[in-house]
Amino acid sequence: MKRDLKPGIDFHRCNAYSAIAYMCAAIDVKGRPVFATNSEGRSDLNAPNDKKGGIIVFAQEENVAQLSKDKLKEWFQQTSPSALNWIIGNFCNGRCTGIKGKVYSDDSLSVEITGVSDEELISIGEELCRTFKQEPVLIKVYSERNRILVVSGE
Repeated sequence: MKRDLKPGIDFHRCNAYSAIAYMCAAIDVKGRPVFATNSEGRSDLNAPNDKKGGIIVFAQEENVAQLSKDKLKEWFQQTSPSALNWIIGNFCNGRCTGIKGKVYSDDSLSVEITGVSDEELISIGEELCRTFKQEPVLIKVYSERNRILVVSGE
């Protein structure tokens, strides 16, 4: 199930005019730690608009035993097609409390995926939620400016 993130969420350290614009700026690969990749750390943002992809951010306290950098890397190596580029790291700069009281912060594990459509990215997010028992995740889509979705495995 997906839905748009609404600005009524309790954002911390948010002095921006728009909470959604703040979160879009805060979720970024540039200058953030990268743990694993299949694309030598390069995002393919020159992809066609319908295949730009985006970033999936997991809540920081969610099922630590179920989700780790190594398990996420292994999952992508086993399930992703070769045309799919992915980078695993901590891509959330700042902190917000989202739906169901979940906290997304600098410690949140994230994965950037390029070479997929918005629908494919959402499907991957839903599958990751089910596989690693994570709910909900934030998805920043690159095809639309200032758009963050909340996705769960339901």
